[in-house]
Amino acid sequence: MKTESTFAAFIIKALLTIFITFGLSYFTVCNAQSSLVGKWKEVSTKQFFNAETAKKMGKVSVQYPMRLKDVFIWELKADKTYTMTDGAGKDAKTTGEWSVKGDQLTIRAAAEIRKGVAGSHVYTYSISGNTLVRTMITQPPYNETVAKTEDTMIRM
Repeated sequence: MKTESTFAAFIIKALLTIFITFGLSYFTVCNAQSSLVGKWKEVSTKQFFNAETAKKMGKVSVQYPMRLKDVFIWELKADKTYTMTDGAGKDAKTTGEWSVKGDQLTIRAAAEIRKGVAGSHVYTYSISGNTLVRTMITQPPYNETVAKTEDTMIRM
């Protein structure tokens, strides 16, 4: 009798541990995704040159504060769609889908999805307070001179 009782208690503890572990990992994923939901204003972009370009330019990177006409507003929605509005005065909008896996943010424009284009924009991201930093490694032929781009955004 005592052996069966001990075995049953062990099984219950094991199942409880499994449920708690998977339950907490689910909340971590949801929290990472929900922390991105909302409107973000791009405030600066920093481009890091590849070795050849850095040698020609005499510097490894350049940072651009966003001018009013160049401001991009990203709205990442809970349904995993987004709208990006540029500040060029033409009220140009781009829409698409976004997803998160770990610290990777993937963005696919609706036009890419419609055309069946395999490429997506994959960023490593971090959030500190109300600041979002997205980093994308760029490869030729997408960009021949820039090796990495870092965008800084603030929550609106």
